[in-house]
Amino acid sequence: TRDIDNALLLQGQSSLHGYGNANPIEFNIKKSKNKDRKVFTLKEKTLDLQQIAEGEEKLPPVPVKPTYSVHWLAIDGVQPSIAENPVLASQKSRKRDNEEDAKHSSQAGVEAKKKRTRRLGVNSDKAQVIRRDIAKHDLSSELQLYYKKVIAAVEDGSVNKSAAENVFASLSIDPGLQFLVPYLTKYVSEQVQSNLENLSFLFSLMRLSKCLIVNPNLNNELYLHQLLPAVLTCVLSKKLCRKGFEDHWSLRVFAADLTKIVCAQYAESYTVLQRRIIKTFYDALNKKKQAMTSQYGAIVGLTVLGPLTIKSYLLPSMTKHVRVFRKASSAKNEEKRFEAHYCLSALLHAFGIYFKYTTERDIDNEERDLMLQVHEELGEKTVPWCPTEYIVDTFV
Repeated sequence: TRDIDNALLLQGQSSLHGYGNANPIEFNIKKSKNKDRKVFTLKEKTLDLQQIAEGEEKLPPVPVKPTYSVHWLAIDGVQPSIAENPVLASQKSRKRDNEEDAKHSSQAGVEAKKKRTRRLGVNSDKAQVIRRDIAKHDLSSELQLYYKKVIAAVEDGSVNKSAAENVFASLSIDPGLQFLVPYLTKYVSEQVQSNLENLSFLFSLMRLSKCLIVNPNLNNELYLHQLLPAVLTCVLSKKLCRKGFEDHWSLRVFAADLTKIVCAQYAESYTVLQRRIIKTFYDALNKKKQAMTSQYGAIVGLTVLGPLTIKSYLLPSMTKHVRVFRKASSAKNEEKRFEAHYCLSALLHAFGIYFKYTTERDIDNEERDLMLQVHEELGEKTVPWCPTEYIVDTFV
């Protein structure tokens, strides 16, 4: 083992634990029956037991019994700085840089700092400038490889669906991905803005966002400012595909469900989060000359946030929107008719959810009047949502 230990030490690595022979190994050379070949045998030393008993011949030391201990190799994908783990090269260089900076600090630097504080109008005697080193994000090689596989699965999800499913399944439960969260959220934010007409890729990005949000081992609170705008873009953007007849409606519904999950998770930390999301949807729905695709996303977004949101923000103006979309459903442009029908179905779905909610409790006269007005506009389409006894008592 000594040769291996010496080779490892030359490479700057820790040596193996073991015992070798202190004396060089000697061989005997014997001739075989075939004269062209030689046979090498170990030359074994004959030990005299009498000399060993009298102490003239010393035996080698008894090897230490094998033992083991437990320590952390990595915590959340990061190697802890403990004696059992090797020191990372970046930590060594950082420590060396700090020592050099401290060594080369001179009076000239102190004078420059005083001049700077005087220029800023700060008393140099009382000024305390705290210098903090820039934090470096050291990603392990495993995390870097994992990141590349995630990006490849997202970008090739429509081609290699099985690989993408495996990656998304891992993302939603893996506990060691916290250090990848800023990189993945930044990737989602940048790619959504630059690929607004690539429907399949946007769907993969939203699936990636959902995995990050639902993973119970990840803390996304500091990265919501990157993730949430990308999700809202996929709900409210005017155009999410190259052709208007592609199924971008499913993407809007999927992204709207993500806003519901975000509100449920961070409602206690950010009390105004749901209110701001609702305002974003409400403004998109009632904005003048707004595209019907964006209005559809706003309706779906308000619907997933629950019946109370429907009551406060959709029901009062539902009759007006039904009339507008019904008029657009008879337009000459086939694409506009298509969009208007989707918006009408979204309003009907929202009304059905609220209607089911109201049948489970008592309603006041104002709510009843609003529901009757919407029923008059939507007509028999509301029947599948109504209990039989309620239809007889209210609408017959």
